[in-house]
Amino acid sequence: MPSIQQFTLALLSYKDALVEPDRLGVSVVTDPPLAGALGLAEYQRLVFDPDASARDAALVHYDSPVFEAMGGVVESMGRLAFAACRVPSPKLSDPAGALARALTVQNGVARLQRTDAAVSVYVGFVVEYELLADERTGGLVEVWVNPVTRSIAHWADGLLDSAALADAQAPDGLAATAAQAWTLAAPTASALVLDRTREFRESLIRRRDRDLRRLREYYQAIDGEIRRKITRAAAGGGCDLEAERRRLEATARSFRARATDLVERSRLRLRLTPLAALACMLPMYQLHVELKRRTATASVLFSWNPIDRAIEPRCCDGCARATLVAALCDERVHYLCSTCLAPCPSCGKPFCRACHGRCPRRHE
Repeated sequence: MPSIQQFTLALLSYKDALVEPDRLGVSVVTDPPLAGALGLAEYQRLVFDPDASARDAALVHYDSPVFEAMGGVVESMGRLAFAACRVPSPKLSDPAGALARALTVQNGVARLQRTDAAVSVYVGFVVEYELLADERTGGLVEVWVNPVTRSIAHWADGLLDSAALADAQAPDGLAATAAQAWTLAAPTASALVLDRTREFRESLIRRRDRDLRRLREYYQAIDGEIRRKITRAAAGGGCDLEAERRRLEATARSFRARATDLVERSRLRLRLTPLAALACMLPMYQLHVELKRRTATASVLFSWNPIDRAIEPRCCDGCARATLVAALCDERVHYLCSTCLAPCPSCGKPFCRACHGRCPRRHE
């Protein structure tokens, strides 16, 4: 991800401002409309380090008014851009070997039919996430999708920077292509967020379990005292037996209510918001592959990407999570991750989640 300084300079340059960086910051000359939108003077010094601030300079950071105003400028520019990518023409000498090394089909066969050099539209999403419970955490993730081959591209940071991109005429139906790509990007973004926030989630679980244990111990002590009183009353201790039994039931209800509230407050909720998308034309290879399960077959496409020089993980037909370790269903040879061909919890028979919303067998 670019730094706040890189983002600021790129935005100002794109809006035709005159930008002159120096060792401590940058001098900017803007036209009156842009200056008014950003709340700056037409000639303004900007600095990004608090230690370098001066009386005539505006400090830019994530909570500054200038940065907030930049959000409004970006919002007015739209959220989908298109460019061509300047990369060398791909060279794939052994497509069958590349496919065999990358792809594992656990219960079937994948045969390469042919390989075509092609130019494909990739869509990259910058996604804001919020993970909410009794605390919250958030940030940004980046996901690149090839909607034609239903695959996810994993590229190192900076490989598709401004130096590698060129202006180009956007193809027809680009908005529909981006919408289709988002259905594949969202599950991948969720998986990236869950992996990135593992420590946050483990900490939340530890605190929840600790509070549940303390709550249980507290109510167990009350429960034990009431039961001892009931035992004494049953032995002729002169206690109101019925009243103590009502207290016992009320204690159990109170524990269940407080435990339910604690679990609910600890429940994780993930919110994903796509902030922007870049569609990019990229030369690559399309691998036409036949998937075979018993006597049934299906034809699918895989991508070989010239940037990371590898077969891209194809998205599961059930949950859209990217995987290169797949299983095939018996009915329609769907390409599935292990979760989407898992056994039914009731009868233990595996079934395809792409074919069926629930187990097709009748359960008594």
